[in-house]
Amino acid sequence: IQEVREHRSKMRICPSADEAVDVPSVILEFCDNSFYREDYQAITDYFTKDAVSYDDVIGQMRMLATSNLFEK
Repeated sequence: IQEVREHRSKMRICPSADEAVDVPSVILEFCDNSFYREDYQAITDYFTKDAVSYDDVIGQMRMLATSNLFEK
């Protein structure tokens, strides 16, 4: 994760890679507010019949956000 963020921080199109951005907090905000629940379900249902549920995806995202993967 650190290597990817460092590489992308040099790209103008990837502001979330900036060192000042707290990615775990952004992920948790995303999880807590269900911003994309309807969109995820509509798009996923359109493309596949055996999709992972939105709640399962959010659970995995919470695990990533609370892991030590984003620590330096």
